[in-house]
Amino acid sequence: MGRGRKKKVTTADIYDIAVGELGLRKEEFERMTWGEFQCRYMGHIRRVYERWDMARHIMYYAASPYLKKGTTPEKILPLPTDKKKKSEAMTKERFKELKEKWLNVN
Repeated sequence: MGRGRKKKVTTADIYDIAVGELGLRKEEFERMTWGEFQCRYMGHIRRVYERWDMARHIMYYAASPYLKKGTTPEKILPLPTDKKKKSEAMTKERFKELKEKWLNVN
């Protein structure tokens, strides 16, 4: 596929992730809600990035005698989780708006 195109995700792709990557049994996967599956998958992704973070720290400390000053583990092996989004404080108006939406849904 060309750059910028997204692959269409199929049910088979999701099943492959559930059974192959997450190690779920067929029955477990079929009983899960979509939200439960997403939580399980996001936890899996978080654990994968934690392992990569450990690996880059090992690489950093093994190579640190040979590195220039100012080199950090994040510079050696950048991960998508390194970029923290700056969150702004929520205004009272925004909180009230979200609270109303929540109360109307539930």
